Amino acid sequence: MKSVRSRVAAVLIAMATVAGGLALMQGGEAGAVPITYQCNGVNNDVAARKQNGVTFVFGVGFVPTYQYYTTASFLSSVSGTITGLGGYFPTQPQLTATLTGTVPSTAGTGSTFGTNFNAAIALPSDLATQANSLLGITSVDVQNSTFDVNSTFTSPTKLTGAIPSGTVPLAAGTVINAPVTGNLTATGAAGQNIIYTGGGAHVELITGGASGYYIGSVYYGGTYVTLDFTLYGLRFDCAPYGGSPAVSYTTITAGGGGGTTTTAAPTTTTTTIAPTTTTTTIAPTTTTTTVAPTTTTTTEAPTTTTSTTTTTEAPTTTTTTAAPTTTTTTIAPTTTTTIPVAPGSLGVSVGGSYNYSNTGGVTSGSFSVGASGVGGGGTIPGVSGGSATVSVNVQQFLFWTFGTVTVADPGAGLPYLTGYVLFGPAPSSHVTAFGFSFDNFQFKTYTINVNIT
Repeated sequence: MKSVRSRVAAVLIAMATVAGGLALMQGGEAGAVPITYQCNGVNNDVAARKQNGVTFVFGVGFVPTYQYYTTASFLSSVSGTITGLGGYFPTQPQLTATLTGTVPSTAGTGSTFGTNFNAAIALPSDLATQANSLLGITSVDVQNSTFDVNSTFTSPTKLTGAIPSGTVPLAAGTVINAPVTGNLTATGAAGQNIIYTGGGAHVELITGGASGYYIGSVYYGGTYVTLDFTLYGLRFDCAPYGGSPAVSYTTITAGGGGGTTTTAAPTTTTTTIAPTTTTTTIAPTTTTTTVAPTTTTTTEAPTTTTSTTTTTEAPTTTTTTAAPTTTTTTIAPTTTTTIPVAPGSLGVSVGGSYNYSNTGGVTSGSFSVGASGVGGGGTIPGVSGGSATVSVNVQQFLFWTFGTVTVADPGAGLPYLTGYVLFGPAPSSHVTAFGFSFDNFQFKTYTINVNIT
């Protein structure tokens, strides 16, 4: 009787899926199932900034102050501006993911088995088209992005795959691939079906690197409107719109506890993202020493002897003249030429009104440290994912050092902060700057320390 109920349940699942317009496949190669996702901009990042005034800093002069935007608030602001001109800009862009995979047709209760999936994700065509045509953004860097596959009656109930990082064109039709692989343990009873569906996705599209991408104005319908945004990146949390269809299913059979472990062969995935190639050339230090040969010059006048003899026999007179020995030695100074290289790591801390500390290897950018100043910019891994950005620009003037230091770690909730170096010590690999801000109408002070290793 139990086996009859199991067969009926399987038939009902298949009928319900076919009625919905999708063919549910049991095990083996799962069919290509398109899934529509609706994406919402996150509310806890620093996506963009806009200058909203200036303030006076003693010793530096007037410096700009900024208003910062999350992805959600940036999209809302730009959409409101373009809508006011009679146009359209999405605040909840949609993307399509086509999910395929390989799963076993059956699995014993308590057994562990392997699965392989791949999601071919098309970038949101509405966002890509409008951002390209209206804002002039032609490419983005995909970073820290993931895709989930959900399953029923298993442990765990979700597998997460990383979307490969890389630069892709921001255009309709651009596809990025997300491989999702892993082992699952069947936890259901014999006769139940493990159903596989597309889960959530997190997508981060970064623009302009550490310095961001400046958007001065937008032109639509014959009208220019000033935006004055510096855009750093957009981050989205995406979920299936109207539910996610099943990709395939595995029937659970009587297993007796341990069952059989089946590991699927890994799926080979071809992605449209070309891998980022980084080439670093470090010229060897050249030391040149030139020593001129020692020159010794000695001049000795010849000996002259005059002897005069008469009947009275005058005494003999002898005269000898010898010039002094002269020695000249010339040694050319040693000349050393050194080509500076990028640092291996950065240590960053922010004290005062903020409590932040981070140390990591430099993933992009470079810095220079010299007697005349410290400069450069780059990124290190963020405390909570993503990237932290650091830029330093301090120069020596007379006996003191002046300049600015800027840091940000959006993933850890650290906004873009600028500190000022006033009458600082001689330039070195350790830079300390002081700053203040008005955050949510609250006056905050902070100290930024950067240590370049």
